[in-house]
Formats: sequence, structure tokens, C-alpha cells
Amino acid sequence: MKVSIARGGSWTSHAPEPVWLGEIIQWLSETLDPMSRSRGLAYATDVQPALPPLQTDRTKLKQILLNLLSNAIKFTHAGTVSVLAQLAPDREHVRIVV
Repeated sequence: MKVSIARGGSWTSHAPEPVWLGEIIQWLSETLDPMSRSRGLAYATDVQPALPPLQTDRTKLKQILLNLLSNAIKFTHAGTVSVLAQLAPDREHVRIVV
């Protein structure tokens, strides 16, 4: 994304707000599952229950995860594309794995 911004794109920042990661991942699933199925890939999610809300820019988080998952689908030739969200061992951060 930095490349597109450097080429004249914009990256508008929004004020941080409470964001429920499970809702974002559910939206991504509904958006990307048809794309993964059309390429013969499975799409899986694993979101730890009761994750605390993140204080972040909802739009940026959605765009970042959408880009990562879209690229995973685009460059995976067989198998499963998955996203995992869990509390990090320090219990102060959330870990997202694509």
C-alpha cells in the first residue's frame, strides 16, 4: 500500500474507535469466500472468543486485512487460506495471522 500512496494515492486517517475484530473478520469472510471458492481454495477463520475491542481506525484495519487476504488468495495455488485472531501471550496485544 505504501507504493500506491507514494505514487499519488491518499491514506486518510480516521480517529481510533473501538473495533470488534470478529466483526471485521466475519465481513471479510463474506466478501472473500466467493473469491477463494472460485479459485478452488478453502477459506477458514479462527477467532478467539471474547477478544477485547481494538482501539484503531476501522477503515484502515479492514483495508489492510482485505489486501493481505486477497493476496493470499491470489498467490495460493491449492489448499486453504486462513485468518487467525487471538490474544497474544502478553495478553495486551492481539495477534492476527494470515
